[in-house]
Amino acid sequence: MPTPLVPSRKSQKPGIALLLASLSLVGCSRTQADWNLARLSSLANYSWSYSMDNGVMRMNLTGVFVNAGNYEYQMNQGAKTRVVGAQVFEHLAAAPLGNFGWTLLRGQRRPSEGEGPAARHFYDIVTNTGAYRTQASGECRVAGEVGTQYLISTRNGGPYAQHGRACVAQRGGALLSFSFLAATGSGSAPLGDRFVVTRIGGFPPFPVPSTASPFAGMGCRFAVTHAANLAQAMKVCGKKTP
Repeated sequence: MPTPLVPSRKSQKPGIALLLASLSLVGCSRTQADWNLARLSSLANYSWSYSMDNGVMRMNLTGVFVNAGNYEYQMNQGAKTRVVGAQVFEHLAAAPLGNFGWTLLRGQRRPSEGEGPAARHFYDIVTNTGAYRTQASGECRVAGEVGTQYLISTRNGGPYAQHGRACVAQRGGALLSFSFLAATGSGSAPLGDRFVVTRIGGFPPFPVPSTASPFAGMGCRFAVTHAANLAQAMKVCGKKTP
């Protein structure tokens, strides 16, 4: 993104300085310094919540992001995914069947964490000035951090116009919250994405989980029938593999 040219501080008169400051808040995305993808996704050691509704299925995710090589998230209060270094682990749990334990997922790419996808979505919108209008609208506060609030709307309008809202930290430029919704008519819930940082700081790194017995508590018959790793399932049953 090109950096706008501004006069040096020595050559600015007070009136010009105030005008430039106001333009930096309400101008188009190409003059907004905070709209930088690296800065928008720069937050570390935080917890987050994300929800998505496409009219057919609603998905809710929560997670803790310690750093780029250490985080965990859970979908719809079900399976947990944990990333430690280059390893990705999954934990399945179902009350009637017991604790499935942790399993190392092999040959799978590292999943994305909360702020990263939301930051990319927001960045794509604010840099597409032909389709979307984005304007600063005062301050916001998320998880104790003060930010600048931005309102987003589609330029074409219409019955299915999309609109959004974002909070970008004034200190560091990280994305603290973001929602982008489509109007669906009166009486209908809006469809779209919602992301918010719920807490910043105080999260210790996740350790590498034990995968010694991922089928503990399942019972022998169920373990052998449903296990992806037959050798581990047979071990639960006290049998040797062929």
